[in-house]
Amino acid sequence: MVFTAAAEKHTRNKKYQIWQHNNYPEEVYCPKFTLSKINYVQNNPLEAGLVARPEDYLFSSAVDYAGGKSFVNVSLINLHNLYF
Repeated sequence: MVFTAAAEKHTRNKKYQIWQHNNYPEEVYCPKFTLSKINYVQNNPLEAGLVARPEDYLFSSAVDYAGGKSFVNVSLINLHNLYF
């Protein structure tokens, strides 16, 4: 299993590794940067080949931005009013 193999590479895990340990926080400092991060996160399932469109991934806020309802609670940001 992929998650088990990944856990074997890190001493902090006992059985499974799901998230990468090399992620670093970034300050979201302006609307344009905010939008780029939203797009990045929403496109991850698409880039991984899991879905044909970001909104096809049910656990993504992309569903809500496309007019549907995902399994997560999402507070929509009015993307049309962002100032660049």
